[in-house]
Amino acid sequence: MTEQIQNSLRDSKAVRWLTLISVSLTLVAGYCFADVMSPLKSMLTENAKYAWDGNEYGL
Repeated sequence: MTEQIQNSLRDSKAVRWLTLISVSLTLVAGYCFADVMSPLKSMLTENAKYAWDGNEYGL
């Protein structure tokens, strides 16, 4: 029982690396999504076919 308590998730290298990689990939995906969507704002707000305003784009 005490051995299980001593071997917590913090002691596992695999769990630490998996956590680091998953958090990093989430952040990179968020930044890429923001970079891709930023140029679309001018196209969607200026084009008469779409005629979005800032609130619709933000939503």
